[in-house]
Amino acid sequence: MKPDGVVIALEAQGHNPLINWYRNRTPELRSPDEHPLLSKDIDFARNYFEHVEVKYFGLATLAASPLWKTPLIGPARNLLEVIDSVLLRIPFVQRQAWIIAMLLRKPEENPS
Repeated sequence: MKPDGVVIALEAQGHNPLINWYRNRTPELRSPDEHPLLSKDIDFARNYFEHVEVKYFGLATLAASPLWKTPLIGPARNLLEVIDSVLLRIPFVQRQAWIIAMLLRKPEENPS
């Protein structure tokens, strides 16, 4: 990475027991070496980057999945995104989100 480079990552998170249950029952939907990120992985990134910004997505919105191919998906997703915007401000609840977006900047010269 160049000194002024930026890493943007969109990754699955691995703390939610219900999502993990689904993952375990649908291995054909994943690569064999998939590793959903855990809090310790985000902490690890903080050892190597001076700026780590994390945003969480997909908790209440998962409830809209059964509506995927119906006209109700749009309104349901919009409502559930509003609920997520409130719920995912709570640190413990953030760990239950399905997806995280990470922005990493300015790697440290000598990581600890």
